[in-house]
Amino acid sequence: MSGRNPEQETFHSKRILFCPYCGTELDNGARFCKHCGSPIDRPKASTFKTREQEYAGKMIKCPACGEDIPSFTAICPSCGHEINSATVSPALEGFIAAINECDARIADSPKVNRPKKGWQSWKTGMRVFWFFLNIYTLAIPLVIYLTLPMIKPLFRGNVSPELTATEQRKAALIENFAFPNDRESLLEALLFTKSKTAFLVSEKLDEKTIYWFHLWYTKALQLYQKTNLLLANDPIAGAAYQEILSNKKGIDQKIQKRAAAGAGIILVYFAFIVFAAVSTGA
Repeated sequence: MSGRNPEQETFHSKRILFCPYCGTELDNGARFCKHCGSPIDRPKASTFKTREQEYAGKMIKCPACGEDIPSFTAICPSCGHEINSATVSPALEGFIAAINECDARIADSPKVNRPKKGWQSWKTGMRVFWFFLNIYTLAIPLVIYLTLPMIKPLFRGNVSPELTATEQRKAALIENFAFPNDRESLLEALLFTKSKTAFLVSEKLDEKTIYWFHLWYTKALQLYQKTNLLLANDPIAGAAYQEILSNKKGIDQKIQKRAAAGAGIILVYFAFIVFAAVSTGA
């Protein structure tokens, strides 16, 4: 083994010979470089350069200049050519299809199988106790019970509500999917995210609507930052993100109005109780 000539290194050992003049990989037994045409002087075989080569995936080259393209690059750093794909990435298409499938299953899931909450989940004894408690306390617990869901979104943040298995799968897809780096896929992903946030703004405001909106908005923010990094302030990406920001402003206003209404009801009710007590005492 110690007398083994570099020419005898095989592909399987991952040691490859390169031209000492231009660095092009040499065919086994080649006497001339296939790239620059330089003769390969066998007596000078000791000048051959060898290097370890590890294969970790497809090598991407710029179609304009042939330069190797680093990961997370949408514009060639050598010649400035924009790296586009003719079609949207199959990975992104699969992501969109999976999200749409989850949405269809969630919409079709029977409501009877969904867990009961609040009054619906209480047993008869608890309901009787609740009834007499509200009579004794002038319905103060009932007012708080009815208005608390209106105020709670201000304090919960994006705490995950109780999710079904399909909803958990959808949330994992949104949080973990890594978007491709070509312009078509990035813009398609941003537009898809925009459509999801626009739909949620039009939906009834509840814990799950707020939760899904925050998930999509967080992903949109990450996607926009990546798009800016790779595409340098693309106008289409900028316009799409501004619409997403507008959708966020819309849902934030809904949360604030609902919370204000709930707080107003509680304040008016307590003011009425105090006024009634003072009037009775007088």
